[in-house]
Amino acid sequence: MTSSSASAEISRLSFNQMTADHLGLAEVAEGCAEAGIGWLGAWRHKLEPGAAELIRSAGLRVSSLCRGGFFPAATGAERRRREDDNRRAVEEAAELDTDVLVLVCGGAPGSELEQARAMVAEGIERLVPHAAGSGVRLGIEPLHPMMLVERSVIVTLAQANSIAERFDPDQVGVIVDVLASNRRGVRDFSSLELDFPEQLGGGIPWRGTDPGGYR
Repeated sequence: MTSSSASAEISRLSFNQMTADHLGLAEVAEGCAEAGIGWLGAWRHKLEPGAAELIRSAGLRVSSLCRGGFFPAATGAERRRREDDNRRAVEEAAELDTDVLVLVCGGAPGSELEQARAMVAEGIERLVPHAAGSGVRLGIEPLHPMMLVERSVIVTLAQANSIAERFDPDQVGVIVDVLASNRRGVRDFSSLELDFPEQLGGGIPWRGTDPGGYR
């Protein structure tokens, strides 16, 4: 591989901001720019005023924003609060000019597992119109079963895909983090139907149209 082709490949890499959680956004953006990395996987809690302009001025683009979700809740009032927060997450993604909001769907504390999964599907259904209107796609991220209570009741590719299939693939897809997933489930891609040839960037396929950069 020549140096020019290597640079081209690196420019397609997306750096997950949590990889350098101890650094501020400006430091991360500067480091990515110096390394020739073209994309940043941003996290909401690490954003700061002027984040979009800071990222653009460094020559970076945002591949995705993490995270929305956490749909299940014990009370109707809490569910509505979380829905409001998810709408804000969509708006933040749009401000960053990324078309992907990663959904960590939420655990099942104090509720039946299937009831919690139904809340996830209902929450996504209510969020889709706002996301579509903002030009943002929703990426369902299945997590390892050990995270079922606290973080996500969606713990397999099949469960994630069963929800994604209810929607237009340009609106809802599936994102896989191989570090935080059930490795056995990740190896089984038979349940994941892709609408374009499978792309694995850091182990992350997308069900839907071509996302552009690797994530």
